[in-house]
Amino acid sequence: MKIAMYDLEGNFLELFENLESVRELENELNYANNTIHNVIKGISHQSKGRQFLKFTDLSTYPLSTGDVRGLNSGLTYEPIGKYYKGRFICSYSSLREASESNNINSVNISQCCSGKIKTTHGFVFKYMKNQ
Repeated sequence: MKIAMYDLEGNFLELFENLESVRELENELNYANNTIHNVIKGISHQSKGRQFLKFTDLSTYPLSTGDVRGLNSGLTYEPIGKYYKGRFICSYSSLREASESNNINSVNISQCCSGKIKTTHGFVFKYMKNQ
């Protein structure tokens, strides 16, 4: 696995290659568990003033990502589906929307989407791109 690191203005800083996991990089850089993972997944825009992108094939990687200094450092804008007993109920445009619409903590929905927990509040939530 290869992960590129950028500053908040989106300028390329460093490339980390031959990583076994995101956690390995978090440990190497003294980041708390899941902080870089959350940036890569889009749950956060940055961590400790850095952006991160993960690549499986790094023949070409962007030398810049775009300026995130003015963005809310909160939740992802990845569409999320809500399911009950295997049936699709509805979709949300973001983790924030799913959280606010259901009055469920965004961490619980995120963990459900990433497969860390199976359900939250009786529902299954999945990232729509995985469908």
